[in-house]
Amino acid sequence: MKLTKWLAAVACVYLALLLVFSFAAPFITGHDPVDVDLGSILQPPQPGHLMGTDEMGRDIVSRLLYSARVSLSVGFASMLVSLVAGVVYGTVSGYCGGWIDRIMMRLLDTLLSTPSLLIMIGAQAILSPGLLTVVLVIGLTGWMPLARLIRTEMFERKEEVFIQASIVAGASPYRLFVHHLAPHSLPTILVMSASGVGHAILSESTLSFLGLGIPPHEASWGNMLVGAQNHLLTGAWWAVAFPGAGIVLTVLAITFLGDWLQSRHGSPQFRNKRKGEKEHVC
Repeated sequence: MKLTKWLAAVACVYLALLLVFSFAAPFITGHDPVDVDLGSILQPPQPGHLMGTDEMGRDIVSRLLYSARVSLSVGFASMLVSLVAGVVYGTVSGYCGGWIDRIMMRLLDTLLSTPSLLIMIGAQAILSPGLLTVVLVIGLTGWMPLARLIRTEMFERKEEVFIQASIVAGASPYRLFVHHLAPHSLPTILVMSASGVGHAILSESTLSFLGLGIPPHEASWGNMLVGAQNHLLTGAWWAVAFPGAGIVLTVLAITFLGDWLQSRHGSPQFRNKRKGEKEHVC
């Protein structure tokens, strides 16, 4: 438990620093992330370029910070899209039950049986490339696991005494969800949201690496890896190592936060708190 808290604290510090540095990039680095300098191609780390330059002479520090903006924006925006879609779908399915739930679950099973990467590649091939398209594609392909969990939560919660008492007292479905069902599903939503951000960052990097994500002229970690892969065997390790480390460290930090949230969700203190809330409502 102590290790989980320590890792979560380190993850929070890392993500906070990454957020600050990425949005303060114009004031931190003196290089434009898209400026091409053919006289400085694949320069190793040195005082003028602390992380070296890429295959087009662009400063890697600058591109790394600007790419962090893209990855964090895609991660959180895609998570919000998935959150809205998953919560709405899971709530309707779990609360209604019966034939409506059976139809919705069969549709969900069909979507889950299809590889999400295949759906993302197909959607990206049809839609015009851009940041908004990447957010929508990742968000609308990542909501299914959350919907299934929320549906299970709804089934469990709606049979409890305090929910039945609210129904007998005349509470509307909207009031039941906002005041009773949603607050008790919040831990599950928080844990899945943290997992969703990490998944979205990896998906954006994968799509960009395949040439179907962020347009090549814009800075992103996936685009940086695409340009560097052909030069790795020539000894330009820095062109791959730094963007790769950015992806790995960011996803690990989000994963550690998710583990901490999950441990809090499963702790006896948290369960007792939720039990006390139910008794108070009744």
